[in-house]
Formats: sequence, C-alpha cells, structure tokens
Amino acid sequence: MSTIKISELPALTTATDTIEFVINDSGASKKINRANILATVLKSADIGVSVQGYDADTSKLDVAETRTANIDLLTYAETKVAMAANDVDLSLGNIFTKTISVGTTLTISNPAASGKGSAFTLILTNGGAAVITFPASVKWAAATAPTLTAAGVDVLTFTTVDGGTTWYGIAAGIGMA
Repeated sequence: MSTIKISELPALTTATDTIEFVINDSGASKKINRANILATVLKSADIGVSVQGYDADTSKLDVAETRTANIDLLTYAETKVAMAANDVDLSLGNIFTKTISVGTTLTISNPAASGKGSAFTLILTNGGAAVITFPASVKWAAATAPTLTAAGVDVLTFTTVDGGTTWYGIAAGIGMA
C-alpha cells in the first residue's frame, strides 16, 4: 500500500459513507469512513458533558500568568544578605547589610528585566565613615546623595523599572538608633 498525503486526496463531490480510509494506528491498519469520523468528532454540545470546557473565570491566572484578583498576604519575608564584596547582587536577596570602614564603590547586578520592577534595601553601618561611590545609574532627590552617618546606621532604598538603567535612591532613615 502506498502512502498518500491528505492534501493529495481528491475532493469529494457528494457526501458518502462508502469511501473508506485506512489509518495506521501504532502499526495496526484500521479502516474508517465518513460516518465513523462524524461520530467521533467533538461537537460544541459535548463541552461540559464529555469534554472539560474552558473556564473563563477572569479572577484566576490569565495566559500571561498574571494574577488579576487581589492577593492577601498573611506572611511575607525577604532574604537578607550580609555583603562581603561591594556588589548588590539581586539574585541573592533584596535586603543588604554592609559595614563601611574604607572608601567603597558599590555596583548593582541582576535586576529584573525592563518593564518589571526591582527594589532593594541597603542598611549601612558607619556609611559616612568613608566615601561611598554609588553607580552613575542611581538618581537621588535634588540630584544629591544623602549625607550618611559616620558612626551609626543608615537605611537606603532603591527602585528600578527599566532593568537597572535608572535606580531611584531614597534615604529611608539616616542615623537610625
């Protein structure tokens, strides 16, 4: 028996149940005709009876896996990272602590892609004890970095929505006790 592509079959001029098709089902040849096909094709009346219908409840996840309903958080925790080096690596966490004793140049890596938000908190001990250089991408209010405490704790927060091209830096607490 030769193999013929469906696209190469001649068109039927009248509907008939006498024409048979041979189908290979895992090595076994089976014959079907138009009546068999029509009997096994799903119809819209089958939805909810023999076939699970599409659930159009918009309060559930949509195809982009974006939650469209409100979420109530009962507990929430973020990962704290004690920085040994000078890189704020967002793949490790989003709350960073560092004690400053010498001049330090900070870098920021692994933010979310542009169009998504990334944020982190930086808790500095003795942040004003030496010069801290922030990346040029950090923008401060009035274009001026805050004056940090030489002997104490300062809390800074940073937010981006463009993959880290611009970080908005905010002094959340200076000289925290």
